[in-house]
Amino acid sequence: QSTIRYLTASRDKSARLWDVQDVSALAKTDATQADPVRVREVLALRKHDLGLTSVQASGDGRTLMTAGLDGRVILWPAP
Repeated sequence: QSTIRYLTASRDKSARLWDVQDVSALAKTDATQADPVRVREVLALRKHDLGLTSVQASGDGRTLMTAGLDGRVILWPAP
């Protein structure tokens, strides 16, 4: 079982941080079941007036950066 974090940028003017947990080792295997994952939204960032064009995390993971069609770049403290 492992957890990976993903950042997404969206036209809905938000960036989101997700925990994606692979639980395939815990699940029963059968022919009709895809590899199960658990997805949990950790954080939603909403301050842009238009859709986002990019999102990035700093190397140490302590800061997130979002850029949007509104021409703004915002730095956010990461949880």
